[in-house]
Amino acid sequence: MGDMRLPTFLPLLCLLPTLACAPVRGDDDDAIGIVCPDPTCAVEVTAGSIDCGGEPQPQSVVATVQEDGTVDVRHANFTDGCCPEYDIVATLVPDDAQITVDYGMANDFCDCICSLSASFTLVDVPPGSWQLVLPAGGTATIDL
Repeated sequence: MGDMRLPTFLPLLCLLPTLACAPVRGDDDDAIGIVCPDPTCAVEVTAGSIDCGGEPQPQSVVATVQEDGTVDVRHANFTDGCCPEYDIVATLVPDDAQITVDYGMANDFCDCICSLSASFTLVDVPPGSWQLVLPAGGTATIDL
């Protein structure tokens, strides 16, 4: 009988299925397990409004977590204006544990000046501790 040694590359064939099926990950935001298509995710905003407040007061932020997991936010006295058009947009930045909010204000055609306050609700915020970052330097911590 001849020499029955296995070819030297044969043990490497056992590794081929493992290498070929290695998991491929996008931005999976390792620390908290949130998968975003980009480094950020949109957060749904409902019931948004920007209104004239009363007398000018110091800026304040109140973020209240509701039983259903939504977060009601009131950002009082963040700037002066009257009746601007607005588009409140929230973005989750998982790598920084932040939710940034932009009010997208424009076209304040009314003839008055008052302190503006924003109110809105964030929907489907993932569990965790988040730093809420608002225009004009407003901040709050949200723990879900």
